Amino acid sequence: MPNKNKDYKAPARRKRKSKSPAPSRRKKTKSPSKRKPPSDNNLNHRLSTSRSVPLRAENGTTFVRDDISGFLERQLALCDEAIICSPYISSATPLKAAFAKLKCTTVITAPAKALKTKAQMEMYLSWNADLYTLGTGSGKKKSIAHSKYIIGKKNGELVFATTGSWNVTGGSPSNLENIVVFYDEPMKNFIFNECMQILQIARNII
Repeated sequence: MPNKNKDYKAPARRKRKSKSPAPSRRKKTKSPSKRKPPSDNNLNHRLSTSRSVPLRAENGTTFVRDDISGFLERQLALCDEAIICSPYISSATPLKAAFAKLKCTTVITAPAKALKTKAQMEMYLSWNADLYTLGTGSGKKKSIAHSKYIIGKKNGELVFATTGSWNVTGGSPSNLENIVVFYDEPMKNFIFNECMQILQIARNII
């Protein structure tokens, strides 16, 4: 029943304090320890030493993964002419002297990489090179001849033909790259004919 006393005041209601949730305790995760970069930048040296031995099939086809320039230098010593199709060729290539010993070398490369420096021009002249460029440059809406072939010839006959990821540059010995070297007539002719087709649409600049 309600209290009829006019002076009576009902006690004020206490507001209940809402209990805030206890802060979650996150476990501190240890940050991964930073590994020191290896002193040797050659990726081939970080893998099995067996990579230094080229793998050879029964028909002579050879898969080379390490010291590619050294292997090619020995092959070019058996030749008097060469054809190179590669988007990247630099004057720092270890094969600079090997190509200079040949009678002539036909080179197909990307336009921006062809005569970038005076050293490159002097290198091509020492190779007695026929220099061709193909493509519109690197970029999303542009194109380059990204195929990579090296062909060796002796007295007009095909000696070997290669394809693979290897570029004719100074940085290649440190990279993880490969070439496949063919000595059988069908594969040598396949790659030679491909190079001749590319040559037909390339632009001769020297």
